[in-house]
Amino acid sequence: MPSGRQIRAGRVLLDMGAAELARLVGVSRVTIQNIEHGVNKRPKIETMQKIVSAFDVAGLEFLSGDGVRRRMTEVTIFEGVDGFAKFHDLVYAHLFERGGEACVCGASSTQFSKYRTDAEMHRARMAQLAQQRKDFRMRILAEQGDKNLPNTGYASYRWLPRKYFPPVAFYSFGDYKAEITFGVDNPPLIVLVKSSAIAHSYNQFFDYAWGNALDVPQEILARQKP
Repeated sequence: MPSGRQIRAGRVLLDMGAAELARLVGVSRVTIQNIEHGVNKRPKIETMQKIVSAFDVAGLEFLSGDGVRRRMTEVTIFEGVDGFAKFHDLVYAHLFERGGEACVCGASSTQFSKYRTDAEMHRARMAQLAQQRKDFRMRILAEQGDKNLPNTGYASYRWLPRKYFPPVAFYSFGDYKAEITFGVDNPPLIVLVKSSAIAHSYNQFFDYAWGNALDVPQEILARQKP
């Protein structure tokens, strides 16, 4: 986790006020200032993770010691259960700050749930985000016949025919496109690329697939947990 000095330096690099960072993280400005000045010696892990996610969305990374810099690479790797949680924190932080659309294809709710320790919390904050930001929407292409569609509180679903359903999940939001695979030693493995050109190209494919996908029967949608 970054030190208070690194957080303060990161804000200066981004020309970001303490109040703005506090808004992104969901805490008070005093909380941010106490962390930066060392008044709060043991800040909550969740708060620190959200701070890291906010800076990550802005393109900053923390270095060993007290260093901070703009991210030099456009590719980020997330691995395992902890990496999966960090990836979803980044997705939420980006959409919370900027709104926009998230498009998901190839996501098996069974696989996703297996490696999520905070699934209910994430769904709750995404549902709240959908209420707060009218410029946010999410579309998910699930496998034909999948009756477990847990994100209906904030996402629209369609079915992709089984023969076209990919073994790797694709996830796009903003200028980001991620590929998620579970067939590795420490699943899942997420490769996140920040590129407006790549994200735009994927979204064009997604729009075509969505337009040719199957509507999920209303009786199945009605049975989903709110």
